[in-house]
Amino acid sequence: MGHDQEVKRATRLLGALGIFLISAFLAFDELRHAAWGRTVEGHVVNAEPVMIRQGRGRETPMLSVQYTFPDEGAGQRSERDLVPLGWPLPGENKVSIQHLPGRPDSSRLAGHRSAWALDFFFGSLAVMAAFIFLLDLEAKRSERRPVRKALGK
Repeated sequence: MGHDQEVKRATRLLGALGIFLISAFLAFDELRHAAWGRTVEGHVVNAEPVMIRQGRGRETPMLSVQYTFPDEGAGQRSERDLVPLGWPLPGENKVSIQHLPGRPDSSRLAGHRSAWALDFFFGSLAVMAAFIFLLDLEAKRSERRPVRKALGK
């Protein structure tokens, strides 16, 4: 294999590693909620539509839901979540809240997940596994090839 091909493969591997690390960072919050999160009943204090400015000056209508809920050892907490405008809120101002105990600003309405972050993480994990598999396969092939010595006179 030539030097240019090795540099190209190394560059691809570093790119895949970079994408994997970014995806791990984005999925970290979802994984924390899955592992250590608690679901409790909370009470809606206020729910109102708001416009959220996103990239390139676009504005997206969202529903800002402010709620209170009990947190083990920290007492009553008051936080908010931004959900799509059509998000269903149950009657009687009661709502399920997922949160990380003792960690401020770690709550969300139950069911409000970032599934794309986990999809991105597991997709990049699969790409990394494929790269490692292909590198291992190439290494094993090169070990099996006989070394050809130049015939000197």
